[in-house]
Amino acid sequence: MFIVGLIVLTAAPFLRQGVKGAQANSAARTIYTDLAYARSLAVKTGLPHLVEICPGLSVDGTGTFTAVPGYMVIECSTGTPPNVVPDFDAPQCVNTGACSVLAAGTTPSDYVKRAVNLLKGGSEARSEARTAVKEITGVTFGIVGSGISASYDAPSTTIPADGIDLGCAGSGTVRRRFFFQKNGQVVDDTGSHAPCGGSFYITSNMEKATFGASGDSSLNRAVEVSSAGGLRVLRWDQDKGAWR
Repeated sequence: MFIVGLIVLTAAPFLRQGVKGAQANSAARTIYTDLAYARSLAVKTGLPHLVEICPGLSVDGTGTFTAVPGYMVIECSTGTPPNVVPDFDAPQCVNTGACSVLAAGTTPSDYVKRAVNLLKGGSEARSEARTAVKEITGVTFGIVGSGISASYDAPSTTIPADGIDLGCAGSGTVRRRFFFQKNGQVVDDTGSHAPCGGSFYITSNMEKATFGASGDSSLNRAVEVSSAGGLRVLRWDQDKGAWR
């Protein structure tokens, strides 16, 4: 019995670390899948689709699902079937300074194709919005560890504290929203809709909250988006000091 207890005690830290790594991998795959879904919808429908990373996830003009980080995929169009047309400046896609608050009178379920929260477990939905919110457990935006380089050749030379590094070509700024066009390529939300790309980073929320900069950097994951619409998931290799 003593030997069994000793084995369990010795293995516990490795098991916890394995769980954290599995959560980070699963979350990265989910984000990758959602971005691929947004791209495929844009190509299939011929309508631009907005991806917005939010500090607090709002899905209508009257209330929010929760105040934790998340992201949304929103269809940008005007008109009613069969006369729906692409519109980057549709009310549900205009940046009003508030994250993903749809214009009054719009029906969120008509436009919101994905709504995802980080940090919590389980799932919830608001009947008035009729949009289910998927939740990713055990991770948050950002990284742990120090000396970690950006994984995408974007204008930003360091990874922002909030883990969102979407740099748009020629702008020199970091943005938190972008569009997939009908050709699958990525552009920003400026009037010229310049090509853009970048990365957003996730890590174990327990590791980040407990250890901060001294955490286990092998738990970091990056989901990259290129201006051509390419997607890939990377992990930080502590031994090599590089993204793989």
